[in-house]
Amino acid sequence: MSLKKVAFISTASNMSGATLALLEIIDALRERKIESIVFTASRGPLEDKLKKRKIKTYKLFYYSYLIFDGELESPVGKAKWNIKKALALRAERRIDEVLSREEPDIIHINTGISPVGIQSARKRGIPVVWHIREVPETYWNRHVFNYELEKKYLKSVDKVICISKYIYDIYSKKSPENTMFIYDGVHTEGYEKLRKHEILSGKVIKISLCGFDAFKGHEDAITAVGILYSEGIANLELTIWGKVEGSYKRKLEGIIVDLGIKDNIIFAGYTRNMPQKWAETDIALMCSRGEAFGRVTIEAMAAGAIVIGSDEGATPELIYNDKLLYECRNSLSLAERIRWLISNPIDARKLAYDCQMMVLSGQYSVEKNINELCNLYININR
Repeated sequence: MSLKKVAFISTASNMSGATLALLEIIDALRERKIESIVFTASRGPLEDKLKKRKIKTYKLFYYSYLIFDGELESPVGKAKWNIKKALALRAERRIDEVLSREEPDIIHINTGISPVGIQSARKRGIPVVWHIREVPETYWNRHVFNYELEKKYLKSVDKVICISKYIYDIYSKKSPENTMFIYDGVHTEGYEKLRKHEILSGKVIKISLCGFDAFKGHEDAITAVGILYSEGIANLELTIWGKVEGSYKRKLEGIIVDLGIKDNIIFAGYTRNMPQKWAETDIALMCSRGEAFGRVTIEAMAAGAIVIGSDEGATPELIYNDKLLYECRNSLSLAERIRWLISNPIDARKLAYDCQMMVLSGQYSVEKNINELCNLYININR
């Protein structure tokens, strides 16, 4: 059966790994003459990018079925939850109206924080794939309000797609019959041409970390630099990419001052040219507390940087060498890994090259990702 139209449900309107992946899927489907429509949460960067692509977009108020511990025990928490449930009912009615008019072949829910759209799709007999891109307990320190209801929703869809083996190992226990994993696709075309110098060949050792919130493990990286600085390795420059703000940034700045490494740390903010920044990096850090996949890991490797990652989440799947993994939350372990690379630059360059070739071989390409998704769409739509 031919595939003509896919309806995506995005509960996020900001730009993140999930929404970047969504846009890449939409672009690739368009090349295959497959139309996309998108339900999105609110105005924001995602809506702007969809408009530029002339993608038909419907805005809705969603509810997240994730809660903090104890959230429903207070009157305020209960009141907010009742409002969320009312919004969910309204969202389902709106989705049903659109589905009756648009008649998509597939419903693709792009994140796992809400089951909105499943009831409407089931009512109209439209197949549903649910893309799980995070572990709420790890990423947001939240959990679903009812685990039995979560299992019911998971079992009710045609396929649950997990973006890594790490995610799959968790969700396949909840709904083993219909859960699979497909790695996200990442555009890395031309990255191998960006680098001008071999890693660890300059006077300053350039280290980069990309991310704006505490989940990304900035404290591990900063403290590791402080440890190495105290040992006499002073030519380190850690650049933090992403807009770190508020009390968290002040906390990090306090750590930096206490360690005496103010001149070694740069808060560079957001950049539109991260591929080039990775190509100027010697050592890239993925210090996340349970990364679900790790687009920046793939991008950094594609640009020839050597990547050190934490031993939690999906990172060990992408960095499959123990010499490049450190014990998460253990800055001494991270400092040891950095020290080894600095002391063994020839080995480090060989590791970086091997990782770069693995990525550029297409293991995590957008084309591979889309081919697997389209095959799945067609199989469940027969």
